[in-house]
Amino acid sequence: MLWKSDTDSTGSLLGASEDGEIGSSSVVKYTNSYRGKKVIWGRPCFYWVIPELETIVSIKFDHSICDSELFQDYVHSSITNRVKHSKRVKNKTEKGYIRLSNTDDDDLYKYMYRFDMKLRSLETTHTELGKLIPKITHIVRRETIIINPNDARADWLKTFSTLVPFVSGKKNTRTRQIEIKAEAKPSLNEVKEIIEKYSSEDREKRLWDNVGFATDKGITWVDKYRMRDILNVPSEDYSTYSAAYIYEQISHKRKEFISPILKESKALQSQSRINKASGED
Repeated sequence: MLWKSDTDSTGSLLGASEDGEIGSSSVVKYTNSYRGKKVIWGRPCFYWVIPELETIVSIKFDHSICDSELFQDYVHSSITNRVKHSKRVKNKTEKGYIRLSNTDDDDLYKYMYRFDMKLRSLETTHTELGKLIPKITHIVRRETIIINPNDARADWLKTFSTLVPFVSGKKNTRTRQIEIKAEAKPSLNEVKEIIEKYSSEDREKRLWDNVGFATDKGITWVDKYRMRDILNVPSEDYSTYSAAYIYEQISHKRKEFISPILKESKALQSQSRINKASGED
């Protein structure tokens, strides 16, 4: 579990003690009148790391958030700043930044640690997308843009003033919801790239911003193809859960949870062999 600092007063902010012990699940609920110990206001982020499958699973509760970039930054910073390395070199750049790199006496090159993650899609990706792709007629993108209160139209709308003079925003509004729909016939790889780039870990259904594929039967949003399952954990009001407790709950259904991951890995390996046999790689 990681703790993401957040000063936004909206939503259910929780406070974790600055000097709390590792593994502690003790938190306080945000109130304007709080006068207790020093805490870090924010929300917990839960991750299940499965090294043998090279997989990291985000676990989302009502009181928590998902942030894959936070986990990437944590691992990178830990390896760079906390893990000792006998051949580590520290350099100071012209702008005053400290740069850490690793080297070897027999190697002229210096190395820097990088850690990256990519989205795991559903085990049924190839079959489901295989059925969807021929039916795609358009790619749909919804965004919320900021507009000038003095002229309640975005710049791209002003461009069409002479052709569409009646396009205007509501009075006293600073944002506007737009939907862009473009004709497209994307390939399997292009669709998978769009899903990986735009699907969200914890997008709420009420949120406007999204990307999807339009067919004659409607729009299929990219979030549909995220690999997800449900973990039932007893609720304890606003209290958060310790990492040990969450892992205990996961262990009861571990085989069930990792089954689709194993199937996806086998499907990718099979596809890779087919590509090599056909000379695509």
